[in-house]
Amino acid sequence: MEKLAALPEAPGVYLFKDRSGRVLYVGKAVNLRNRVRAYFHGEDATRPWLREMVAKIADVEVLTTRSEKEALILECNLIKLHRPPYNIRFKDDKAYPYLKVTLNEPFPALVITRQPKDDGARYFGPYPDGRALRETVNLLKRLFGIRTMTVVNERRKSGCPWRDTRKFLPRACLEYHLHRCTGPCVMAISPDEYRQLAQRVCEFLEGRAGEVIKQLERAMWEAAEREEFEKAAKLRDQIRALQSVTERQAVQLPVREDIDAYAFVSEMGLGCVQMLVVRGGRLLGDQHFVVRVREGQRVADILSAFIKQRYSSGVPVPQIVLLPVELDDGDVVAEWLSEKRGEPVTVRTAVSGVLRDLLELAERNAEQALREELQREEQERLSREFALRSLQMHLHLPAPPAPH
Repeated sequence: MEKLAALPEAPGVYLFKDRSGRVLYVGKAVNLRNRVRAYFHGEDATRPWLREMVAKIADVEVLTTRSEKEALILECNLIKLHRPPYNIRFKDDKAYPYLKVTLNEPFPALVITRQPKDDGARYFGPYPDGRALRETVNLLKRLFGIRTMTVVNERRKSGCPWRDTRKFLPRACLEYHLHRCTGPCVMAISPDEYRQLAQRVCEFLEGRAGEVIKQLERAMWEAAEREEFEKAAKLRDQIRALQSVTERQAVQLPVREDIDAYAFVSEMGLGCVQMLVVRGGRLLGDQHFVVRVREGQRVADILSAFIKQRYSSGVPVPQIVLLPVELDDGDVVAEWLSEKRGEPVTVRTAVSGVLRDLLELAERNAEQALREELQREEQERLSREFALRSLQMHLHLPAPPAPH
């Protein structure tokens, strides 16, 4: 291609396109000329999946940036926009829902969404397990009484003072009468108190239940000093419920940092990224994500793609991103994550100690999750085969219908 010689020696993003103009692949580089040429003349050209892609490339478009960090951000945005077939894509990544706390609204709500945006709200997830998501929503409603209804009083939206809107209030919903909502729509709670409640929900979802409990304890004693004994009793019950949940769900580790620990395993063309969530020394839970693996794809490339997809969604960034392998662009990923968190973030591996034990635990969980996924796919394959053979028999066909 004539364009190769004219490519700039600058950081930026490159887009490979086929004859129809469809984007096949989006990547970033510190030096665009050297990186793009490597696909055609370097060792990259020896990988099977890359040979297949290179054979389809008819054009290359480049966009220069001022730094590799800017190139990384642009790469993430372009992958979301074009969804190129040769970029690493995680199974059903469109469908994974998030929990959204609408802190950009006067009375924040807890909403399930599939499209995180940079809109001032807080996003948590994604949640591959729909049942776990529903359980989380029910738990938050029971513990905090955050609203999930989207109806908002029109006079409040127009700026009426809080106490002046009482005569215009709608009727309380069933969630309020079931003590699963604090009733902001009927002004059963002040705007300031409700916003504090929403902040506590975010802290709880970040794994900071201990801090939430301390805040509630202070509020309980202050209410008792003011002789607001009914409010103090409600706060006491909320504290006990939170303590019960955190003791039952969390495992204590001898670390103090917030950590997301990752592992990756693959078999028969299917891979699984496993993530363990540690907040303030507590192992709070795990998630796994499935990806189709092409021959020759490296673990470092798969994990790098996953991390960029995950943290570009607006989910909380931990202090440590713990990986089983070093990333080629680990320094720039750490710089990008540090900017998103607002304080230094480390992207690292571990060869011994507690962090190594955490990686091994993540790997064992990944192996189990992959076995279950392979079994599920085999069951689906057998079910399809049985259905097609049944059609062949009932319709007297010479061969089973071809699956689509």
